Amino acid sequence: MAAKNYTAAQQQHLEIQLEAAQLRHVEAQRKAIGSYENPLVQKLPATLEELRLLVPGYEQLTEQEKAEIDSLLVIQGMINASMNQMIEAQAQYQYTAGVQQWRMQIDALDSQISDSSYRLTISKLEKERITLLVQFYAMQSYYQLVQIQLEKDMAMLDIQAVKTEERDTIKLYQAGRSTQIDVDLAKKLVKDYEQNVKRLTEQYESRLQLFRKELGLDQSDKLVLLSYDQMKLDKLSVESKIELKKQFDHQKAEEAIRHAKAQHEVANMDNPLLADYLKTVMVVETERKTAIDQLLEQKMVILDSEKDQIESQLAEIESELSELKRQQKDYQKLLANGQVTIKQVEEVAYKLKRLEINHKKLQIDDSIWNEKKRIAVLGVLL
Repeated sequence: MAAKNYTAAQQQHLEIQLEAAQLRHVEAQRKAIGSYENPLVQKLPATLEELRLLVPGYEQLTEQEKAEIDSLLVIQGMINASMNQMIEAQAQYQYTAGVQQWRMQIDALDSQISDSSYRLTISKLEKERITLLVQFYAMQSYYQLVQIQLEKDMAMLDIQAVKTEERDTIKLYQAGRSTQIDVDLAKKLVKDYEQNVKRLTEQYESRLQLFRKELGLDQSDKLVLLSYDQMKLDKLSVESKIELKKQFDHQKAEEAIRHAKAQHEVANMDNPLLADYLKTVMVVETERKTAIDQLLEQKMVILDSEKDQIESQLAEIESELSELKRQQKDYQKLLANGQVTIKQVEEVAYKLKRLEINHKKLQIDDSIWNEKKRIAVLGVLL
């Protein structure tokens, strides 16, 4: 699982780079288009004053000549004014068409920017989520390796006990106080426990190789694993609180609603059919978020329940440990007085060692829970 999530984290990192590049590209296009301005229209001279300036030597003409010229200029001015109206109408038409085309380009680019920005935000949230999962599953794999080693220690302890029982059964058989069937059963039990040790050893080696791959280590790379007694099991602060709003699944659902609302607001102005569709999308995303939040709240309850169960088991086993340790001290005193046998003392010691191993395994379960709580506080509820 850790290896799978590590690969997913690498892919998500590449996805973020692509989304960021796409966003920069679209924003550059949007900036290059800029705003659309009304082009300047070159009008024809239409007033008498403007037209007189076009007549060479007009000021040197006689009054009679000026009057004749002015009458012609007035007519030309009327023609030019009419032409100017046509030019302005044509320019306005071209401007309106240009604005529409420009607006379409801008809307398309703004939509791409919105989509790219949304995808980039989701990719970043997903990367953070996967990164926490990689950390958790790597730590869980390590803890599970230690637990398998503890199980192996317990199996070795059991082998010592059944071998002692085998020797005692053989002695009883030799003394005529036991049967061959009893001896065969004792030997079979030893073999069964030896097979269990072999299975645990193979399981440990298999998980160790997988753990090396999860860490990206080659066979030549040195890997030092601490034993349980060398480990420092960290505890979370009691003030650590899981908040719904910090969960990445919740944040992604919020982003989906925000994105749908933004699209709907744009479409609502000039595309009623699209706006109607996007309104449905908003409703669906809102309902999806409600379902996600309900699931996250259920996970919070389950996580608390898991902690209660572990604490209950720890309290029970610690009570048993205390009782067995007291019993062990009592038996040692009784042994000195000849009131109990060495075998009885050894049986108590055996039970105590098994219980101590089970206690260690439970403490590791508690540490795994603490790691699960840590990533839940940061935004990932399992």
